[in-house]
Amino acid sequence: MNFSKRQKRRARGRAKEQATLRLRYPHHFIFRGPSRLSAGNPRELRSALEFLKHFDDLAAGCEGAVLLDLHDTKYIDLTACVMLAAAIQKCQLGRQLQIDVRMPRNGSARFALKVFGVADDARAGDDVPDEIVEQVMKVTSGMKGDPSPGERTFEVARLAERLDAGETLADRVHAALNEAADNVLSWAYGMNAPPNASERWWVAGLLTTRSATFVALDHGAGIPTTAPQNLGDSLTGLIKAMMQDRGWRQINLKPTDSQILLATIHQRRSVSGLEERGKGLNNMIALIDRFSAGFINIFSGDAVYGYRTPAANEGDKEHCSPLGFNFPGTLIVWRLQAQAFEA
Repeated sequence: MNFSKRQKRRARGRAKEQATLRLRYPHHFIFRGPSRLSAGNPRELRSALEFLKHFDDLAAGCEGAVLLDLHDTKYIDLTACVMLAAAIQKCQLGRQLQIDVRMPRNGSARFALKVFGVADDARAGDDVPDEIVEQVMKVTSGMKGDPSPGERTFEVARLAERLDAGETLADRVHAALNEAADNVLSWAYGMNAPPNASERWWVAGLLTTRSATFVALDHGAGIPTTAPQNLGDSLTGLIKAMMQDRGWRQINLKPTDSQILLATIHQRRSVSGLEERGKGLNNMIALIDRFSAGFINIFSGDAVYGYRTPAANEGDKEHCSPLGFNFPGTLIVWRLQAQAFEA
């Protein structure tokens, strides 16, 4: 096979770069990241999960340090940032593994990774002052046995204050995010299970000039698994009613993950029996309609639920369907978008 001069120069450059990297990190296993790390849609989410699963498998069998080489990663979005930070933290806490990160050349990718604590080097923040970083991005995490997540999730929720001067918006966002974190502590990893350092929840937020995006993530059992156990007969009755109303077809006499997820979101009765609990997802959806545009996507098990305003393609605002693969835990991506004059 004949190679052009340009291809040969690139090959020599990559070989030289790898040799330099080996000299700098002689005791590390080097794992190269993708050029794009995103979870903006199910296809990209699946690709990100495959990359992180490959990374986790490698880390599980690694006895020494690992270098995650993101030097050529040109783009990374908020959701992928949270997932990557969670994967690294899981390896560090659960396996006591040393993981170093080679930061991307791309400035915005470095900025995002610095905020999420993935790495912090001299170039990570592009000389952006810390107070600016704190005003546009927030992330927090916790596990069972930690103090109540309320104070930490409120710091993330306060990003919403820039979208609406009203004092209640940040409180309502906080109530929803705090409920998501509390649900993880109560159900995702088992109520009676002892604390495990790798069994965590993550809540993050990103503010732009017109929108605030929030992400909640856990690696627990997932809503389709825990909801039937916790909601019991009331959820079963609702699923049967929705099956008759929508003409759903049962598979193996059991509802699908997407049917359980949709019914759970429509189920407004609190799991705990308390009036103020159990409405976190419904509060998220209700807030979307207050703004000119917004959406929520919930990935759990083999299901994805979506609610969007304005409705896409003149269709319904709400949809729920099989994901085509199993998401390990639950991922919530929630955006509130205001008109320019509102923000």
